Amino acid sequence: MDSPASHPAFRTQPLQGGGSLRYEHVESANGLKLSIGLIETHVEEHWSSETCAGICAGFLVGSGISFSLGQQQVIDCSGARSFVVHAQQPWQARHQVTRNSRVQAVFLQFPTQLLHALQPDLLHASLAMVHDWVPDHRLMGMLEQIVSCPFQGVARTLYMQGKSLELLATVIDSLSEKSRKQRRDNALPRPEVERLQQAYELLQSHLDKPPGLEELARQVGMCSSRLTAGFRRQFGQSVTECLQDLRLAQAYQDLQSGRLSSSQAAYRIGYSPAYFSTLFKRKYACSPRDVARAKPSLCQPLADREKQTADCERFSFEASC
Repeated sequence: MDSPASHPAFRTQPLQGGGSLRYEHVESANGLKLSIGLIETHVEEHWSSETCAGICAGFLVGSGISFSLGQQQVIDCSGARSFVVHAQQPWQARHQVTRNSRVQAVFLQFPTQLLHALQPDLLHASLAMVHDWVPDHRLMGMLEQIVSCPFQGVARTLYMQGKSLELLATVIDSLSEKSRKQRRDNALPRPEVERLQQAYELLQSHLDKPPGLEELARQVGMCSSRLTAGFRRQFGQSVTECLQDLRLAQAYQDLQSGRLSSSQAAYRIGYSPAYFSTLFKRKYACSPRDVARAKPSLCQPLADREKQTADCERFSFEASC
């Protein structure tokens, strides 16, 4: 087993419009580098991020974010997106986020040799998008486990290093021709994806009193059966499962930041405290109070500005001021 290379620490970096980037990094002795970030904005924001040469797999869950690589528009996040970039030199990407957005991001960097075995022709490109796709339920579950890890200190580092290997195996499998063919066969038309994204955003903005299935379908111009089937294909979940995950994720962040007590977090998302505690424990394997008590170690920002801009050895979010 790899020894812990570093203890992860959340870093907070303000954006120009009052939003923030919160992120942490975990490295393994085998060359894997896992980065986790939460982007919250109040107005439209623009910034750049830099990563080093090699392979970078990215996973975005949220809405309202676009990701530009060079002169090419690569990602327009609609609920959840995954992508892999191959670069022979360090590179920068430009990001744009709409107002009142909340996006969870996970990035995994790994050695070029691992992808070379699958697609050797890509090594000749100086900067290339290998593939982008909508993550399935298996991958979404893994990402959720990563961002909601309840451990701290050495235990957290070891857990994240293990998840890095699991995530790498899933990425490699996702890039196989069989997996890519399955996604092509199941791809939805763009207008339908846009309606599903609109439904996702309606749920996200009305967590305490969400519209019912029929009303939600009516608001986005779909029949309820099509909406239900579309959610399964686009987000890997039913509408009900997606709403529950959005509610619990919001509550987790409220508890982690110290903004609300356990009861207040429950009422904010439309649950009774008892029912909320049951669902929370089932999803995160810890109680809401455990997360609230852990907030000082999870959310303490770094006072040293120089430590907030990691060098090219690690993925860094870097605001363009």
